[in-house]
Amino acid sequence: MLRKMAERNISVISKYEDMAVVTDCGACSCSLKDYGALFADSLSLSAEAAEAALRVRDFSEFLYEQGLWTDGMKPVEMTVSY
Repeated sequence: MLRKMAERNISVISKYEDMAVVTDCGACSCSLKDYGALFADSLSLSAEAAEAALRVRDFSEFLYEQGLWTDGMKPVEMTVSY
């Protein structure tokens, strides 16, 4: 079942070649980043899976890569969660 779902995700991700795949779930981004290894033995999906995995970013990685800097930010005086 995991491979079947991964194949579907790779198919969808591959349609959006110039876009990052951003997720706010650490476990999800970790799983998506492992697609290259999961399909390393597949002649038909190996390259596509590896390419899809390279575009996955956790939202904090994505924001950092986009140039979000914390200079000048102030502490938030409340309980927050993501």
